[in-house]
Amino acid sequence: MSLKAIAASFIGFIIVIMAGLFTPPAAARESFDLGQVPQEVKTTIIQQIGNGKIVEIERDTRKGQVVFEVEFVLHDQEIEIAVALDGTLLSRDIEKQRDDDELTMGQLPAAARAAFLQLVNGGTIAEIEQTTEHGQAVYEAAWTYGKTEYDAEVLADGSVLEVSEIVPLSEAPISVQQTIAQKLGQNAKVRLEKKIVYLYEVETMIDERKVEFVALPSGMIIDDYSDSDDQGIDEDDDGDDNDED
Repeated sequence: MSLKAIAASFIGFIIVIMAGLFTPPAAARESFDLGQVPQEVKTTIIQQIGNGKIVEIERDTRKGQVVFEVEFVLHDQEIEIAVALDGTLLSRDIEKQRDDDELTMGQLPAAARAAFLQLVNGGTIAEIEQTTEHGQAVYEAAWTYGKTEYDAEVLADGSVLEVSEIVPLSEAPISVQQTIAQKLGQNAKVRLEKKIVYLYEVETMIDERKVEFVALPSGMIIDDYSDSDDQGIDEDDDGDDNDED
């Protein structure tokens, strides 16, 4: 074999390996309204949901076949179906009985729903609940992506308060593992959440006075480091600027 042939074979081998290492990520799922799906798919969906309420319709690919996955609520049950392009019903799963205080994606304010869709990014939502904090509605959703559990809190306007990820103890920083061992013992079984909390630190100067505080997305101030009003100000009680001898 000539040197050029050997080189060409080697380069081809490298390209095959690199192609395997750098496989492009799978395309993100697309969301649809009922009016946007093919007529055959639409007919099957309407037959299946009856008087139910559609929560979400997504287009996915399974083994090279385009599939529409539909989540809807019927008689307080969450149901998910998968429909092929020709209208064939591929699966129908009843996920669970809904609690009275649980919500669906379709019941969320539009901005909150958009924020969750971006966070979940194709994961499987387990539950959505609404609470009230500091007089504002807060929506909390829990979901799984692969084998990892997540949850997040979002305001009605779509502002994200915090995002949590359940992580194994082995993935925590060594210092955290040591603290847990010292506090709870070496073999303690714990649920560990890695949290991202969104805070806004504000700094400015007003009349030569430093104003600094930390606010939540809800607008609530949780820390105030501002100088006091009389700090650094020398006032004459009698209003006379002249010092007495």
